[in-house]
Amino acid sequence: MLTDRYKPTREEQAREEIRRTRVTPALARITVGLFLAFIGVVPLIQHLDVFNRHRLGFGERVWPACYGLAARLRAAIQVGADAPGSLPRRVFAANRRLLPELNSYTLEIEETSWLTRLALPPTQLAMTRWFGVGNEKVYPGRGGWLFYRPDVDFVAGPSFLGLKGRPDPVACVADFARQLDVRGIRLIVLPVPPKAAIYPGRFAGLDNGAPLHNPAFPEFIGRLRQAGVTVLDVAPILEQGSRQTGRPLYLATDTHWRPEGMELVARELAKLISGAGVLATRPPAGYRRQKITVTSLGDTAAMLKPPESKETAGLETVALSQILLPDGMRWTKSREAEILLLGDSFANIYSLASLGWGASAGLVEQLAFYLQRPLDSITFNDRGAYATRQELSRLMKQNPGCLRGKKCVVWEFAARELAFGDWTSIALD
Repeated sequence: MLTDRYKPTREEQAREEIRRTRVTPALARITVGLFLAFIGVVPLIQHLDVFNRHRLGFGERVWPACYGLAARLRAAIQVGADAPGSLPRRVFAANRRLLPELNSYTLEIEETSWLTRLALPPTQLAMTRWFGVGNEKVYPGRGGWLFYRPDVDFVAGPSFLGLKGRPDPVACVADFARQLDVRGIRLIVLPVPPKAAIYPGRFAGLDNGAPLHNPAFPEFIGRLRQAGVTVLDVAPILEQGSRQTGRPLYLATDTHWRPEGMELVARELAKLISGAGVLATRPPAGYRRQKITVTSLGDTAAMLKPPESKETAGLETVALSQILLPDGMRWTKSREAEILLLGDSFANIYSLASLGWGASAGLVEQLAFYLQRPLDSITFNDRGAYATRQELSRLMKQNPGCLRGKKCVVWEFAARELAFGDWTSIALD
């Protein structure tokens, strides 16, 4: 009688093969040595790199960022110890401090890594050039155009109105307008559309000639106007200007507009303010223009971290109109002006030299030139929808009369803030 022959399982076969494996002492030492060298060479080079960069004056740290973890943990523990209330409250307070500290810690390690500096730029260049893939911040478009991901997500995303758990932007703007109105100040809202809204064809290749918006944007404009808030919708202005000139009004490798687009908006804004009838009559200030050219690397190009040899591929040249005082000095803002502009990086890009695109030629300066009047301003490059109101509130608490004499407030902010910004109402008192 035949019997079935026993067939071992794959696990049993593997165990048997391992049992029969013989590793000589020499091979074991070589293997362990190679393993230790492999895992140790990266931190060793990192230590040498950080020390050398500090020696040459390129870095403040003498030791790698990994040694900063203990200080961050101590800071979180201290916050928990100092927090009032019960133990769970103190734990939650420490945790709230710890989470951003850990995010900052990991980001610092990544940004200071020699391996990242060595491998990331060529890898990102290859991914972008050959596969059309950007990174977590940038989408590559057509013809060398680059798009900031939050801008695209705003245009293509769901309605920003009625989202649970966040304040209503319409109610926030209307409340801000009311607080200004009781002081006799007119509010003009100026949401700047993202590049993807004005030039969708440069991103997706489908261009019907009309701007694209988040589904809620027309409703946002309509509800504000119904509430009596003045809104300057610049998307049709930019779209018409681009069509008439045949030239783009946004930078190809940056999130912001070109000077031509900014000046077009400043001109229309000046007409709107002049026609509102809220300003006192005064003679022209005598401001004049001076033409200069500036070449710089776009911010979205910089986000792709190109190799140094390829950075010139993202360079763009713009022609700026610097605004000068009658004596030839550069224009400066005036705290006594009737007009106050609240703005973000769209207002600052050609105003602050630190942004790399020149100075004294931004939205505030252009508006002052077209109005031929002094202007006051509060600008922040980031979180413009919230940070400028917060700063105005702080100034009001320090000096309740800081808005005395103001007749008009222009509130400029990137339209993507409507989906991603903080729209908590802030009391000016």
